[in-house]
Amino acid sequence: MGDQSSCAENKILRFTKEFLVITLVCGLVGCSRDPKVRAQHLLESAKQYADKGQYDAALIQYRRAAQADPRSAESHYRLGAAELRLKDLRGAYAELTKATELDPRHTSGLIELAALKQVARKAEESRDLLQRVLEIDAANLNARVLLGTASLQEGKYQQALDEFKRAQKLAPNDARVLVQIADSYVLLKQYQEATQAYQSAIEASEKFLPAYINLAQLCRLLGKSSEQIAILKSAVQRNPKEVAPYLSAAEFYVRNDSSDQLPNLFDSLRTATDHSAGALLAIADFYRRIGATQEAKTELQQVLTRYPKNEVAQIALIEVHLDRQEWDDAERLNSEVLKAHPKNQQLRLFQARLLFVRGHKAEATSNLEQLIHDVPDMALARFYLGMARAEQGQPDRAIASFNNTIQRNPDFVRAYVSLGDLYARQGNAKLALEFANKAISLNPRIDFRAAPAGERVHTAW
Repeated sequence: MGDQSSCAENKILRFTKEFLVITLVCGLVGCSRDPKVRAQHLLESAKQYADKGQYDAALIQYRRAAQADPRSAESHYRLGAAELRLKDLRGAYAELTKATELDPRHTSGLIELAALKQVARKAEESRDLLQRVLEIDAANLNARVLLGTASLQEGKYQQALDEFKRAQKLAPNDARVLVQIADSYVLLKQYQEATQAYQSAIEASEKFLPAYINLAQLCRLLGKSSEQIAILKSAVQRNPKEVAPYLSAAEFYVRNDSSDQLPNLFDSLRTATDHSAGALLAIADFYRRIGATQEAKTELQQVLTRYPKNEVAQIALIEVHLDRQEWDDAERLNSEVLKAHPKNQQLRLFQARLLFVRGHKAEATSNLEQLIHDVPDMALARFYLGMARAEQGQPDRAIASFNNTIQRNPDFVRAYVSLGDLYARQGNAKLALEFANKAISLNPRIDFRAAPAGERVHTAW
């Protein structure tokens, strides 16, 4: 009888333990049956990834949260905000719209969506969303600031100034608001008031770089060169690890025929940032933009000495090799990096360009057509397809490609120049002049005498 009793007790204990284990498992995993609880766990997981800078992983978790609880406005908002950080504007727009439909009082979602509307040049729609925010929260500073930027976008400078001053009442010492006030004064040509507002912004926050950069630009506008460089030096001194003021100072030196100052300036940047990849890449990009390709090449090689697997530096160096028509070096590096990243669209474009200059024109054209099929909005691929077709004696198809380029990037100067070349060769002076004038309007410093029309197409590769 005692044995039976002991056996029964053991069964009860074993059952109790199993029940506790099952309960714990259900608490940790089985709770996924409750969509709200599962979505919350996924949001917390996503935040942990985001806090570590692992935004791609965070995006996956945010997407799973939205799928777990499709009626959760917060999940859709977080997903939209993550896509915005990763520059997926279309995805962000869809998710933020969904969030604000599910919860019309979600002020953060309304504000983010209003900002996207302004990016899309829909100022009036942005204004409607912001008014909804202010009906919910009259003291919302972000909504007030965005109302001002909407007015700026519409060219209503005095209205923008009034909006920013309302925002200032909410945050009297907010450097961001003070700079917006100063910018409005500049647009209203009230330069003394603008100067004072920029200086107030710097006093409010020595770390807010737009105040320095914009004040320096105002000094340039007013022809005050000595004051301009003094402001930029002050920005560097107070923000030694920030790249932007160094680059603004470098631009000043180049414009004022003082390029001999660049080595010391950039040495200071390298030292202050402990030769960070970001700083070195910024220096290389600056040199490339001013046409100093040898200096850009040297800087990128130094980046890769310190950071051998830096993909940004590898791609930039390939591009510099192409600029310098160092085809062998470009091909060697591009083949190496393409093996590791076979789907990278820039590397695929470089490969097509190299094929073309090597004389494999049909294969280059085929590669470009496939790239455009895979990435329809890649304006640069469409431009080079136009170049390929122009060189193969297909002017009509080339014109179509250049027009497609402009549809996807209306500011693509080289496409307008190439269209002007083609129309000039066809004897259509009216259209040639029209596209040349458009190119000049986008870049007044463009030099059409740099190469004869027939040569410009070839050298652009």
